[in-house]
Amino acid sequence: MPTVNSSDMHERASRQSRKTVKPPAAPRVLYVATSSGEGGIERHSIRLAERLRDRDVTVGYCCAPNTFLSQTCGECGIPAYPLVSRNSGDPAAIVRLASIIRRERPDVVHVHSRRDYVPALLAAGLVRGGSRSGRKPHLLIHSHLDKPLGEPHALSGWFFQKTASRVIAVSAAVQQRLLQLHNLPDSFVPIIHNGIDLGAFTTPNTLMHGLRRAGARLTWRIESKAMVIGMVGRLYAKGQEMMVAALPALLKKHPSLHLVLVGPEGDAGDKQRLKGLIAEAGVTDKVTIAGRREDIPELLPAFDLLVHLPKTESFGLALVEAMATGLPVIASNIGGCAEVVRDDQSGYLIPHGDMTALSEAITRLISGPHAAALRTRLGQRGHDIAWECFSIEQQVDRLEELYTALVQFPGSR
Repeated sequence: MPTVNSSDMHERASRQSRKTVKPPAAPRVLYVATSSGEGGIERHSIRLAERLRDRDVTVGYCCAPNTFLSQTCGECGIPAYPLVSRNSGDPAAIVRLASIIRRERPDVVHVHSRRDYVPALLAAGLVRGGSRSGRKPHLLIHSHLDKPLGEPHALSGWFFQKTASRVIAVSAAVQQRLLQLHNLPDSFVPIIHNGIDLGAFTTPNTLMHGLRRAGARLTWRIESKAMVIGMVGRLYAKGQEMMVAALPALLKKHPSLHLVLVGPEGDAGDKQRLKGLIAEAGVTDKVTIAGRREDIPELLPAFDLLVHLPKTESFGLALVEAMATGLPVIASNIGGCAEVVRDDQSGYLIPHGDMTALSEAITRLISGPHAAALRTRLGQRGHDIAWECFSIEQQVDRLEELYTALVQFPGSR
């Protein structure tokens, strides 16, 4: 009888094991957001869906038809499933969403707005074995805003712990608010910072940066030697009226200043109201209202600094984009702003509404023999921080890790 070498047997068994063990399948994820807007949440969730798809994660999007989301999904090749929801208890929307879950069998249903969470929960409950594993899909809710999950706070916290797998916070400020208001455990509210496509932004002293700077200023008819303060965001949401109020006094000492406001109206008539404030301040020829723009990376090089003065802020994506462009920033010392901006390293944090502090910070960056060197130092540090902490690749890494952990270890709910 032939002798069998034990090491050979072990090697054959090992090879057989490697043949039979399959790598885990990429998660199937269904995004849900029925808003009709085209703000930061909608735009950013589409970018996430694109990046996840490029990593072989199967992603579909339940969204209202004939909206920015549905149109952009079509342009990007993301499957869009029409879903009209009149309110958080709309029975037709719940039945429709249940049919989508039954057909697509997602492992994770990732909800991007609070109003859509209950319909998603009820829809998942209507489907027996809604995911590929035969279990109900995991429910995630993305807390993009610095707001409570619901009221009363204690009951809302209990409800989400019982029904959701995780609540994702876009910043530590949002996480801490949710933990305190709703008495949630830290592990239930992971922080996944928003990220940007850093490759889309240029930095000073590069040819493309110079071309973008000259092109944007030419479009806006701003002199090449002007000192331009930029603001990016929804009108009246980022403190534009405070900056307009501070401008007359600044212009007396620094007549080369020019203010550019980029962003859509928050409410109908916001642009006209802001124009009225600008006219009252007597600075009409020193302010450009650029409106909604899709080419922010091309516009930012036209600025010399960015000012961002919201009363509340969950994260502050405009700050990250400015920092990626090498701009020094001035921001309200609140919420996500205080997390993105490092005071006296990448810019200055000031008390919200403090006009004196605002004027002093701007003067420091534009006046005196060392102002240019200061802008360069702060801008370079901000650029480094953006690359270290706020790339969209890092955000997608964290999301993919979370999806995979939930799918592979169902008990981690």
